[in-house]
Amino acid sequence: MAARCVALILTVWTVGGCAGGPEAEEAPPPYDAPLETLSFEFDGREWVPATRTRANRIAQEIYVLPGENEKEWTELVTRVLTFGAQRGTDLEALLKTRREALEKECPIVTWNTIEVTRRSALYEWSRPQCKELGPQLEIGRIVFGRLGLHTIVYAAKTSRIASGLRRQWVDALRDAELEMRAEGAPASAPSARTSP
Repeated sequence: MAARCVALILTVWTVGGCAGGPEAEEAPPPYDAPLETLSFEFDGREWVPATRTRANRIAQEIYVLPGENEKEWTELVTRVLTFGAQRGTDLEALLKTRREALEKECPIVTWNTIEVTRRSALYEWSRPQCKELGPQLEIGRIVFGRLGLHTIVYAAKTSRIASGLRRQWVDALRDAELEMRAEGAPASAPSARTSP
């Protein structure tokens, strides 16, 4: 079970850097926000929802800067809830597996585990141009919730960002909190200048 959860979570983590498949012919069903969410604040800039999807095991929201989309982006924020994945998942093993996968793709990746508790992990990684992979960095947080494993990732297609922007994202993700909403109550988007 734990190995299956790690594989599912790693698949979700890579969505930010991968191009999608052929365009869907039908519009996706309306997004049904989960009752539990990891709430956070953006960095003060305007962010717009690119996609919101919900499947049996995953609820995912992707936010981009205005004029960008989930395939063509410079910066991207992904919020994912993997239902049930909190059971049998070891955070240290999950982080190790992710780091090893990144190092296999590009041996010169820089990994930093910022903070790990029993129910949460905050990490970052970056890489320069490497093989056919472009430069990229991520700052992410993983939190065990009641309904599943929550992940928020800020990603940028660069190997370095300004120290002030990095600090904003580390603080925003560290301060993110689990919130439950009542059945039928409207879901809230992350705060600080999001456009519907």
